[in-house]
Amino acid sequence: MAGDNLVEGAYQVLSRQSENTLEVHVPAPPKPAAPAPGAAAAPAPAAPPPVPAEALGPPALHLARYLTLDPQKWTIAPVAGGYAKIVNLGTGDAIGATAAAVELGAYAGTDAQLWRLEQFPDGGYRILNKATGLSLAAGSAKDPNGVVVGPFVRDDLHLWTITTP
Repeated sequence: MAGDNLVEGAYQVLSRQSENTLEVHVPAPPKPAAPAPGAAAAPAPAAPPPVPAEALGPPALHLARYLTLDPQKWTIAPVAGGYAKIVNLGTGDAIGATAAAVELGAYAGTDAQLWRLEQFPDGGYRILNKATGLSLAAGSAKDPNGVVVGPFVRDDLHLWTITTP
């Protein structure tokens, strides 16, 4: 891969800005409503009905404190021409990008799912998307724990530390 010492394997990807770990955040199912105070408790059902995946919303890239969970680990593997695929170890989703957003989905080998990892002398990585030329960046004013794509600016929002978990 472009100018670095990474070999194919499992990695942790940390924001240089917050030092939080890149993870796939899957929304939790809604909790059942609690009975009103003073109301008689209804008998508990044997098991709650399953919540359809569509009702939870799509998984999203997110930054969080590292807890050694598989959704916080990434398989980085070279593909061709100095580009790599970045696939989540827990969900199997690959990171992709459009001009407007970061996407997760099954790896299909499209340019939108290929990334150039360029290491700077200080050890930080710039992660550039092949299709858009945009850089993976940590946070935004709307969601400080989110992950976005945008033009590269040499600051900690756009730099990542890649290490073994």
